[in-house]
Amino acid sequence: MFWPLINEGTDLDLKRQIDDIEKYVDNNRDKMVQMWKEFVSIETGSNDKAGIDQLADRIKEILDYEGFTTEVRCFDNSGNSIFATKKGASHKKPICLIGHMDTVFSKGTLEKNPFRIEEGKVFGPGVLDMKGGIVAAIFALRALNTIGYNEREIKVVFSGDEEVGHKYSETHDDIMEFSRGSEAAFNMETGAMNGGFLTGRKGSVVFKIESYGKAVHSGIDHKNGISAILEIAHKTIEIEKLTNYKKGITFNVGVIQGGERSNIRPDYATIEVDCRFTKLDHLEGIISAVKEINEKSYINGTKSTFTHRLGFYPMEETDGSIKLINTVADTCRMLGLKEPRANYSGGSSDSSNSVRAGVPTLCGFGVKGEFNHTLEEYALLESLFERSKLLATTITIL
Repeated sequence: MFWPLINEGTDLDLKRQIDDIEKYVDNNRDKMVQMWKEFVSIETGSNDKAGIDQLADRIKEILDYEGFTTEVRCFDNSGNSIFATKKGASHKKPICLIGHMDTVFSKGTLEKNPFRIEEGKVFGPGVLDMKGGIVAAIFALRALNTIGYNEREIKVVFSGDEEVGHKYSETHDDIMEFSRGSEAAFNMETGAMNGGFLTGRKGSVVFKIESYGKAVHSGIDHKNGISAILEIAHKTIEIEKLTNYKKGITFNVGVIQGGERSNIRPDYATIEVDCRFTKLDHLEGIISAVKEINEKSYINGTKSTFTHRLGFYPMEETDGSIKLINTVADTCRMLGLKEPRANYSGGSSDSSNSVRAGVPTLCGFGVKGEFNHTLEEYALLESLFERSKLLATTITIL
């Protein structure tokens, strides 16, 4: 086999191991696609607990067979999550793989958007975000088993409620504690079309403000009414003004509701606000600024309340993540792949939780594709095999 850029001092056993990894993946392409289809055909929208739990049980069965000790953590109001561990023979730090089983697609989407392959592109609900990444990880683990790899402990966590920010579970902190002490973490989220990996992502916090006024007939008693919608309109403008592109802080009033009929002064209105931020240090100031706007009455006689919920912590770039992407770049050269660059995203993910634990982390190690969260979502077929080889080889080298 031809090894691009491998110098003469490269260990012959390592060359043989990497060659065997590539052969394993190439010989199991059909099985990988079959598993991909199986997983996509189990609908796992974030609100479909039964579907998520079914997939969790199936993945547990697979990981148990591969020698992992697998725990399914159960939740009443969200999909279950998988935490699996396979011990290594050395005292070296573990490797942690991260992913999620839930998708944004409601039950019934599969009927109008079934799993299919067209001209090298794979379609279906969640095919890219992120069931392809889960399949790539599973076959990377199988490839490692085939070559007899047992150097490091390997940890795997696939959550069942990532797309809703772990609203009804403690999975944020669970992932942080589970990954703590690892040498590296790889999140099998959507891979970038340019071949790069994410070393940073924004955090998110969601606000809900509710304003109350006084309802009257708008034609008969207009001057005595107190418009909650007008109050919310003022708050909307002031909140949007908080956006600071230089600091990477954005506010989006994405939902606004209020009133019952056009001839009634509205006594209730509400907004939901999505805020994205780059550093955890920003969060306290963000909450304080929104609270100040909430407490101010722009229309006399109105009263307002607000609540907030952290969606995700920011994945802040670290020296460790930069060193890790350099190691992956070396691996890419070995495999004849394009050298990756460090990417940054305004979207959020569970990579932030391993970073909080002090673990060098790369996100976007899954299959490549475009148009997440839409019916046009697709993944590149060949990237399934490429990413599985890359993950297994990187773990072998670390």
